[in-house]
Amino acid sequence: MKPTKIYLVIIALLIVITSCEEPFSPRADYDERYSFNCVVRGDTAFQVATTYKSYDVSYLDPYENTTDPFIHNSFIRMWVGDSVYVFRDSSIERTDNSRYDTPVNFYYINNYKPRSGDFIEMETLLPNGRRLKSSTNVPERVEFNFASSDRSFPTGHGGNVNISWIPAFSGQLFSAKIVLNYRKIEDGVSVRYTKEIPIQYVEENGNRTPVYPIPRKTPILQIPSSIIEEILLGISEGDENKQNYIIFAITVELKVFDRNLSGYYSSVSRIDDSFSIRLDELDFSNIDGGFGVFGSYVIDNFAILFDDDYIKSLGYRIGTGN
Repeated sequence: MKPTKIYLVIIALLIVITSCEEPFSPRADYDERYSFNCVVRGDTAFQVATTYKSYDVSYLDPYENTTDPFIHNSFIRMWVGDSVYVFRDSSIERTDNSRYDTPVNFYYINNYKPRSGDFIEMETLLPNGRRLKSSTNVPERVEFNFASSDRSFPTGHGGNVNISWIPAFSGQLFSAKIVLNYRKIEDGVSVRYTKEIPIQYVEENGNRTPVYPIPRKTPILQIPSSIIEEILLGISEGDENKQNYIIFAITVELKVFDRNLSGYYSSVSRIDDSFSIRLDELDFSNIDGGFGVFGSYVIDNFAILFDDDYIKSLGYRIGTGN
């Protein structure tokens, strides 16, 4: 099985660096450790897992190791209710060969798309007989607080567009992506476009750099109205025929993390949009018999609709549906 390009992003999010880069004393006893990592994604039926082992080095530089520590021939099973899913092995070409010159290896299934409330159990049998076990409860869909959220733009109160929701548990983590949806008529054909919206801009070396939301525990998202308007005007910059642009809505895609992923990110205090997991960072682990993270997330959406007259005042057309 050779994954298509659409899966490469998925794989990139799940590559595990298991180099254990804390300095080892050359005289210290080497204790081999094993890791299992899998993030069950709620937006796809293609799920990826990895198994790795730690390795010893002669001196203090972990990068002297050039042998990929991936563990081949692991037997990985996942139970959801009465269903059992068995992972298969595969690989993709490695884009950076500066350290390892072998393909990127992984295990996968492509027939399970989780539902909110699913209880998932996992067991990995390593070639040496070691068993790694874990479980996750797929989080429920988020409950948006509509009373304190803006559902149309312009809001009428100026300032920020506010969206809030209710966490299912204390410390739950969320990750938001804000997208403008529109179409443009090109040679008589309506072409769908999306434009990601930042929450602020910062000046760096004379350049204006957009800043996008990072995973957060705070159950509120604020989008400056001025940025939304700037994005709206920018999509047609230099094009006098504004009527070719059909504006639909802003969609806030909210990733809702389970307790395991929320706990992992809290423990390492590294809140970003990567799912790379390093053994030397694992203050948090929910793998019985080893190290790593087995977690899940689902995606919920919140729509912000545009006022018809406002869109027309920009020279655009208002869209319905998608």
